[in-house]
Amino acid sequence: MESIAELTPQMLYSCTRGFYAPSNMVLSVAGKITLAQAVDACKRNGLYRARAPHEVEWDIPAQTGPLPHKEAFFTMPVTKPCFGVAYREEPLAEGDLKRELLLDMLGDLVVGGLTKLYRRLYDEALVNPEFSGDFIAVRGACTVAFTGESDTPRQVVDLLQEEIERMRREGVDPEVFMLVKNQMYGELLGDVEHYDEEKDDWSTGYYGTGSRQQVTDDVFHKLETGEELTRDDFIKAELALQDAKLEAGIDLEKEKSPGLIGKYHDWKKNRVRHKVNKKKYLLLCLFLGWCGGHRYYEKRYALAAFYTLFFWSMVPFFLCVTDLLIALPMQADENGDILI
Repeated sequence: MESIAELTPQMLYSCTRGFYAPSNMVLSVAGKITLAQAVDACKRNGLYRARAPHEVEWDIPAQTGPLPHKEAFFTMPVTKPCFGVAYREEPLAEGDLKRELLLDMLGDLVVGGLTKLYRRLYDEALVNPEFSGDFIAVRGACTVAFTGESDTPRQVVDLLQEEIERMRREGVDPEVFMLVKNQMYGELLGDVEHYDEEKDDWSTGYYGTGSRQQVTDDVFHKLETGEELTRDDFIKAELALQDAKLEAGIDLEKEKSPGLIGKYHDWKKNRVRHKVNKKKYLLLCLFLGWCGGHRYYEKRYALAAFYTLFFWSMVPFFLCVTDLLIALPMQADENGDILI
């Protein structure tokens, strides 16, 4: 589908059944009500009735060869031109943590605040401070995108391309690589808000006592003292974890890592919300949502670039329908604005 005009009621119903099935949802109850009352209400409405698991089938066509549309341009009521340039990558395989981390670092290695290119772009007022690079990966598609605001986007794209070609010839600056790596390492450690509780839960829940307990203590001692962890430390910890899971009867083959899904939920929970006019947002979502128009208006440029680049795959269309269903019931304030 290339136009929202081709949308039919049946397609909307199918999308709702696929993504809003009871097996994919969580019921949250608040107010002056007891657990027994909530359970009784659920039983009266059939929520305790046995249902077969509902699975969504993904049919994403593989794309090879040159891009069918290399550039898209449209006008919107914004104070400064927004732009994005993206590079198509091979889809990210499930469980490929190494490539996921490298893709996560790539934006900072090319245009991060520690690079000479970013300093030049910022000092010459060619981009806004939010100009950055990031990667987006979904089923069957992956892209590395650089987005921001600029009065001279063509010049910025040319400088960006020159830097990428230079890095291909000369490689990544070792100093910048170590700084970006340490920065990411610090951010990951910063996610552990309650260090002692994490240690106790990990030790008690997985390792118990004995040699596995010693492995746990060794790893956390090094984290606590700032001592560098070695490859052997990670291997020992992973083996101990696998042994504990096997003893607990957990099937390692069926167990799935949270990977990108876990990162997405963390991002969704902690992301900064933007205030937008509800009517404008819904109109953009309805008529330009297939190419990310509402995301540009929302100033989520990396996500908007993904919508624009992969509109042919039908994925942005279904995401747009979901965005529309999320925004419709939101209550606007006295100025007609909502937080997205």
